[in-house]
Amino acid sequence: MNRDRRPTLSITGALAVALLLSACGSPSPTPVAVSPATATAPAGPPQRGLALVQAVDVAAPAPGAERVSVTVRGQLGDACTTLADVSARRTGQTFLITVATERPAGAACAAVVSEFERTITLDVAGLPAGEYVVVANDMSQALTLASSAPPTPAAPPTATPAPTEPASAAPTQAPTVAPTSAPTSTPAPTTAPAAANLNCVDKAAFDSDVTVPDDTLMKQGQAFTKTWRVRNAGTCVWQGYSLTFYSGDSLGANTTVAMPVVQPGAYANISVDMTAPASGGVYIGNWAFQNTAGQRFGIAGSGYLWVKIAVSWVGGSAASTSGSASTSGAAGTPGAAPVAETSAVVTSGGCSVSGNDSYEAQVLTLINNARQQNGLAPLALNGQLTAAARLHSRDVACNGFASDPHRGSDGSSFYDRVRAQGYGNFRSARENMYMGPPEFGGTPDGAFNWWWNSQIHHDNILFPGVTQIGIAYAYSATSQYGGYYVVIFAAP
Repeated sequence: MNRDRRPTLSITGALAVALLLSACGSPSPTPVAVSPATATAPAGPPQRGLALVQAVDVAAPAPGAERVSVTVRGQLGDACTTLADVSARRTGQTFLITVATERPAGAACAAVVSEFERTITLDVAGLPAGEYVVVANDMSQALTLASSAPPTPAAPPTATPAPTEPASAAPTQAPTVAPTSAPTSTPAPTTAPAAANLNCVDKAAFDSDVTVPDDTLMKQGQAFTKTWRVRNAGTCVWQGYSLTFYSGDSLGANTTVAMPVVQPGAYANISVDMTAPASGGVYIGNWAFQNTAGQRFGIAGSGYLWVKIAVSWVGGSAASTSGSASTSGAAGTPGAAPVAETSAVVTSGGCSVSGNDSYEAQVLTLINNARQQNGLAPLALNGQLTAAARLHSRDVACNGFASDPHRGSDGSSFYDRVRAQGYGNFRSARENMYMGPPEFGGTPDGAFNWWWNSQIHHDNILFPGVTQIGIAYAYSATSQYGGYYVVIFAAP
């Protein structure tokens, strides 16, 4: 894989795994929380977040309907998390549904994942007929509003008059027609517009993201090409069809892109040239198929293709790794400084990994500054937690991971690694991870800003029930993501 195109992932765990990965057309995996050895008493106001939405079902409205029912299904991560409220608003042709959660601050809860289902009524009275999109947190579904005008009744058939014998008339001499000169040129025939496929069904199926998987990190202003692999799942031949921008962020792309000819059952790659915005954040663009009659359709007849990127909050070149930062943790609290690892370390299997003590110190400073600005005590750097973090950062740099980046190549969880370093009987523990090369935002600032703008990572940084921290950074030029940050928050 070309290192300049490597994706970047940000992941977290709250006494377990909270893997925030998504694939086009499918939701993120479910975060699962694990209870600590000793419960932590709630402290401070309740923490709010967003529920994990796994499905959005839109009831097909009748023509002229004033209300539409939408059912949202998903999961809550632990026994303390409840649904706080569900709200809906419309922006243009997009209905935005927010499913919010609430849990006691500082609570450490049992690992009980619960299902939820809520039905929301959308007000569509007076809206023009057309295609709309319903978005609930990270999931979307199409909504088609039909016109309420009654169909025009067919005209009754009229009787065909019986033919009559024409009256007889005396023949007259045919008039003489003066000859005309032949035309100097023959007008070109007018090309009839391509006719829409008749008696067939338009339907598409998503196969894979060929380039730019969801949550790929981009530099500000970076040009890229998004390519989806799709299958013609209908019975119409896709000839003269196009991919059209539907909603969200167009990312500087042409709003209509011609598609290749695709026979029913065949696969095709569809590419769109795009450019990342000039400011940091997460951007999503939805795209639909369009036939020669101008009719839009989507995946399985309703969903849409989308592109989802995260633009680095640090523009331009990678931030400098020079400078100084405190590594002593909280004032008056002894802490263990991170081990300086500026030279390459060769691990088993020939994997070459290097550390960066400056990166680790900068992450500590950024986290403690954020905590102090929010009225929380800074965290003391702990040698045992740092050793556990360093062990895992090297492991994922050399060995990668399967579906759970918090799980070590030996099957260990992060709390297994913490206990193995002698940090036992802890009251609370949680882990943040970030993966990405420095040249694509994988600097301390880039990692921190990503965490800060992700609710679950943000909550870990400002969790009031922890007092100590371990930080590690590992870099491997031959690995999938290049740089690997591991941060463990805990309280003994």
